[in-house]
Amino acid sequence: MKKQPKTPNSINLPLACTALLGVPVVAVPALAQAPAAEPERMEKTIVTGSNIPTAETVAIAPVDVLTSETLSKAGVAEFENLAKRLPSTIGAGNFGMSRGNGGDGRTEISLRGIPGGTLLLINGRRTANQDLNAIPLGAIERIEILKDGGSSIYGADAVAGVVNIILRRDFQGAEFSARYGNTTERDAGEQVYSFLAGTATENTSVVFGGSYYKANSLYSADRERSRPDFSTQDSYVRNTSPTSNPGRIQSTTGRDLYPGLANGLVYNGPPGTTPTSPDQFVPFSSSVAAGHRFPFPLYTPAIRDSERYSIFGSAEHALYGENLKFFTDGFYTRSWSYNQLAPTPAVFVGLTTPTSPDGLVVPADNPYNVFGVPLNRVRYRPVELGPRTDENEYDIFRYVGGFKGNVGDTSWSWETAFLFTEQKGVNTQGNDISRTGLEQALNSKDPATAFNPFGNRANSKAVLDAIRLDHYTFTLDQLTQWDAVIRNGELFELPGGPLGVAAGGAWRNEFGDYRPDATLIYNDVVGFNGSKPYSGSRDVYSGFYEINIPIFGQDMDIPLLHQFEVNHSGRYESYSDFGDTYKPKVGFKWKPIDESLVIRGTYSESFTAPGFGDLYSPSQESYPELRNPVKFKKYQDALAAGDQANIDKYSNYFDQIRTFYSGNPDLEPTEAKSYSAGIVYTPPWVKTLTLTADYFRIEQENIPGSVDQFILDRNFEGGGPLNPNAPYADKVVFDPATEEYTTLYAPALNLSKRLLEGVDWSLTHQYATDNWGTFTTTVSGTYFLTFEQENIPGEGMKDRLGDFMDPSQSFGLGSLPRLKLTGSLFWARGNFEFGLTGNYIGSYRDDYASGFEREVDDWLTFDLQASYKLPWDAKITAGVINVSDEMPPLVQ
Repeated sequence: MKKQPKTPNSINLPLACTALLGVPVVAVPALAQAPAAEPERMEKTIVTGSNIPTAETVAIAPVDVLTSETLSKAGVAEFENLAKRLPSTIGAGNFGMSRGNGGDGRTEISLRGIPGGTLLLINGRRTANQDLNAIPLGAIERIEILKDGGSSIYGADAVAGVVNIILRRDFQGAEFSARYGNTTERDAGEQVYSFLAGTATENTSVVFGGSYYKANSLYSADRERSRPDFSTQDSYVRNTSPTSNPGRIQSTTGRDLYPGLANGLVYNGPPGTTPTSPDQFVPFSSSVAAGHRFPFPLYTPAIRDSERYSIFGSAEHALYGENLKFFTDGFYTRSWSYNQLAPTPAVFVGLTTPTSPDGLVVPADNPYNVFGVPLNRVRYRPVELGPRTDENEYDIFRYVGGFKGNVGDTSWSWETAFLFTEQKGVNTQGNDISRTGLEQALNSKDPATAFNPFGNRANSKAVLDAIRLDHYTFTLDQLTQWDAVIRNGELFELPGGPLGVAAGGAWRNEFGDYRPDATLIYNDVVGFNGSKPYSGSRDVYSGFYEINIPIFGQDMDIPLLHQFEVNHSGRYESYSDFGDTYKPKVGFKWKPIDESLVIRGTYSESFTAPGFGDLYSPSQESYPELRNPVKFKKYQDALAAGDQANIDKYSNYFDQIRTFYSGNPDLEPTEAKSYSAGIVYTPPWVKTLTLTADYFRIEQENIPGSVDQFILDRNFEGGGPLNPNAPYADKVVFDPATEEYTTLYAPALNLSKRLLEGVDWSLTHQYATDNWGTFTTTVSGTYFLTFEQENIPGEGMKDRLGDFMDPSQSFGLGSLPRLKLTGSLFWARGNFEFGLTGNYIGSYRDDYASGFEREVDDWLTFDLQASYKLPWDAKITAGVINVSDEMPPLVQ
């Protein structure tokens, strides 16, 4: 699918408003259990976080259950809106369409703000990627969210928790749904259609469905908060760039020839013209009146155009009663999203080619160079080329087939299945600039073919076509798995109740492949560093067990020990690329008086396996500005000695160092320990009221990242940079004659550690009246106590809670507010239902410039929803998101 780039000439500038007409996203009750009811014999099921079937409504570890009815009330059209509102999700790991220039149209979820620490499952089995948008909402029966370590059950990545999406199976009949939403400015329409059909006989059930999703883009300039602000001198707030059109002409060569050339000159002519004399240039200025800075948000969407098609199905057939059943499920999703950026900023300084290793230069004989000297510091943005385009297409396929059954008339059951899932992706970026094409056009002496960085949008179509470049990146992620488990929830009776056990094993193969095209491999794209292909594959063999021991039960009639049980599980995994690991978990559940009060707690160990990019990514060349420890030490010594000559000589101790960033095949997994303790209380006198509170603590170490400065400093402190026995001696190349580092190799290293603590809490109450219907109240929130992180050893732990940490930087986590909560009040009477929902995100500090902090205000919004049940089992719903049009706070 191809989209026409949007230019500022066609951008609509409506009044800022964030209201959405349609069904809102309402608060999701953070409950692992329903309000207490009269005792009854409940069917045993498998709950996320355990392999043992249970009829208990309160799990040992905190589990939120979002049913299909909850999702329907939420009115979510895509997972991004759901993930944003869950109180347990903070940080940069939760993103999707609305990540500005970042993201790729997919949506991921990050519990507790830990990147890569949330495992996504579908029907209890892994996926080849973490893209929630690949799963059609119409296929979902419920979502179970384990907010605790899960590696002892599921293996790698379940550090902060597990999101398990259960697809619909037992459905008979037909169902169709449609949703349309838009902003009050009618410029960001969203539509969703889905259907579901199912049938069943005594031995067979089949379910089939499909869905379609489409959302229009919302451009940054369409809202006041993201539109360039020219009323302030602060370049961060007004979102502008010094690389503009007309270009900023600078040079170190000709700084003495023309006044202002060292700091920058700008052509002062109208669009479509080119200068004929240096006198037509004026000094570059950052002032509002000058208009020399470029307002790049005029070209960029805050929300991408996106479109998705999905088909899904499941089936089950009894081959031999309950003892042998065949089951299968799967889906196919094709997604497309479109993003665009401002025209490429062609900054010639540092822009190298094979024939210009020191950077491109506008030669003196370029027919448009009115200065008559080579110019090596030109900044020009070819607006006439149009905005850069960024399209992502993904094909996601998943198939599961297996057998399950009971063992005769015993309480044993078993299950085994084969899984194959893959995601193919193509990223197409258009309207970029070829380095070699630009070099040839700059060096041309013919005005018809020469590139003109001096004029005001003065390059011809022929010149632009000669430098224009589209490039492609192909990705493939595959997962193949076989697993088997046997379980018994009632192995034998203990005084406290039945003993439950489960055990099993699994094999899986993970494969990832990253293939940029030749223009990226050979570093021919302006604005991109060279990108090399890589691929990785690993085999993982696993064995796991679980045992649930009821030590005390109500029949024992022991004071304060109405029920007490202990659960223990463990998983051993052998990886073909980095070794073996074993992770245990132990938990308890205690009911001291009766069923109304439950006290629970867990301890678990988890890990995150290194990604293929962290392991195998080839070297990527860059030129960061780093502190030269040799010069810095001499500067410190000169200060101490009062040596003014060396103070002046070494005062500039930062150098631009050629650095190669890469993966590291010797990386170790990230290790974690998790603790939780909580209570669930349902007062006997109000059995429809449930209160929960759960404390959590997660300790992580061996977090990987590329830390260039750390390597330089540790090498120097250990006797480097010329001592071959110093730490990281093979990673630095130092020239003693110039006292400069010529090359630095910075692979990913296991360096960082993290500690976070907090409390999840919730309240759910349902009140039924005789004449006025039923009122349902839900409130849930997460309050963080601390979020400490040490980026490099020796730096010390720093509390990042209440901060924004740039996610584009190594170890950056995004925004970490202390408090996040959501609550709702729904009233249902007869066929009518009305709901009010509130969503709150606490304030935090936004440190967008060195030495300057600002407070990002908290944000409270309210949503309204009303629905009415029609005949023939139909329902119509309407709602408004952010009904008061509360402006979001400004975040840089």
